[in-house]
Amino acid sequence: EDGLNVLVVGQAPVGFIEALRDRAHEHSGDRGIHILVQGSHALPGAEVVSDHGDPELAVAMNVDALVITPNGYLPGLETLAQRFDIPTVVVDGTQSVDELVTETLTRGRRGGYVSGSRIHGRSGTDLHEFLDKQKEIKTALKQGTITGFVVFLGEANVKQAFFDRTVTLMESCLNNGLWVLLGGELGAQGELLTQEVQKRMGEGHSSMAIGGLTPPTCFGSLSQITRIVPFFKDLMEGGGFASAPGMVVFPEFYRASTWATAVSLVSLGFRVQIGSSLPFWGSPALTEVLLKTWPDLSGGSLLVSPAIPEAETQAQEIVSSLGTARSRG
Repeated sequence: EDGLNVLVVGQAPVGFIEALRDRAHEHSGDRGIHILVQGSHALPGAEVVSDHGDPELAVAMNVDALVITPNGYLPGLETLAQRFDIPTVVVDGTQSVDELVTETLTRGRRGGYVSGSRIHGRSGTDLHEFLDKQKEIKTALKQGTITGFVVFLGEANVKQAFFDRTVTLMESCLNNGLWVLLGGELGAQGELLTQEVQKRMGEGHSSMAIGGLTPPTCFGSLSQITRIVPFFKDLMEGGGFASAPGMVVFPEFYRASTWATAVSLVSLGFRVQIGSSLPFWGSPALTEVLLKTWPDLSGGSLLVSPAIPEAETQAQEIVSSLGTARSRG
């Protein structure tokens, strides 16, 4: 398809995506518009782009305009965009949505083409479909078709081999009857990760089908956590999250906001595993509070190693932790 291709890095201002789509015909006519976003900011009507946290990949999508917001997290992206002659619009809070849309459409009129093979991911509809199978999910748990759930969250870090680590953890979970959910940047890479897991284990995970669906379930934005939490609460019929048949894993991450999500889940009572060593953000004293004091207050627990753990070690810890929880239940 030919059209105007706009990449939005970070959290777009409220109403910007909708206004950009609605006014695009004024500038691009029948060619249409393709709005590209990163996985952790997936929105309806926008394509999720697989940049692996790498600015070079982000600008290699043949985009016609780049919109960078204050919480955009790809260092050096502006400089790269200038090098590749990509018009850049920087959101600094002084412009109205209408002004931003006008600037984006006016400056991004070079026209271009985005190859479908360069854009991978899922928009999040899979999570909606999965959560609609509430009765089937409870039945599958009781019958032992599945033994629990592992939610993988986080973003790709170009300094770490997230792909190998995440695939190893997924494979172990599926082999042990655990349903896998992928969110954030990992959810945006869902199709690629699923293909790699299938190469390793064949179609073995298909026997875990629930209502015609097979794992993994993929969703893009971390904001979908607000749907995951009630899902676990319903499974426990009002019980504590510490006894829920699942845990949340952050194989790799580097943003402060993702770390805040992990800590918030611990405070709610979830079992949370991270693939980074502590102290990550904060002081050693905070680490002590998270590991010793907070579990007593919330019932949750933070599973962490003194150094970045091996993927196989993390996988064993996940299976062992959930197995212990089931035996207590």
